[in-house]
Amino acid sequence: MHGYQHLCLTNEPGLGSSLKSEFAGLPFEKQKERLEKSFEIFNRHQIIPQIFVAPWNTLDENTLRALIDLDLKVVSNGLYLTPCIKSGIIWIPQQLVRFRPMPFGIYTICFHPSSFREDELKKFEEDCYRFHSNIISLKEVLDQSYIRIRDINLINKIFPKMWRSIINFRESIKK
Repeated sequence: MHGYQHLCLTNEPGLGSSLKSEFAGLPFEKQKERLEKSFEIFNRHQIIPQIFVAPWNTLDENTLRALIDLDLKVVSNGLYLTPCIKSGIIWIPQQLVRFRPMPFGIYTICFHPSSFREDELKKFEEDCYRFHSNIISLKEVLDQSYIRIRDINLINKIFPKMWRSIINFRESIKK
């Protein structure tokens, strides 16, 4: 589930790094109402959302509380190396916007296929084929025999700071 309407309603960074959000900064009840409406859309199509991806990867503690109230306890967000548990939520790392070889870790990749041009759709298809042996299901990620999901550990506390430093350094070079 990727938000409700994918509208930028606030300029709050929340727990993300973007200054755009559909949720962060809104009161708990407003966020829960928007998430309930999203659930209703899925339910009309007989789909049960199992994971939440906040638009612009920006959410806050109220978003997490609302998700827990709605019994959706998995989010794809965070600059981690492995899935971990934080604030009662399973966090599956999401820091990629395209396929690329990664030496280790588990990551999700955020795509917006509804806005793909034809060449981007073709590239996506080629990459799915090229990286198919690295693609696993959410069920496989959550399967305890595949990976032990545990409370956030030292590596997952340090890695986001290192990753953010690298991103900031690359952006400063571009400028």
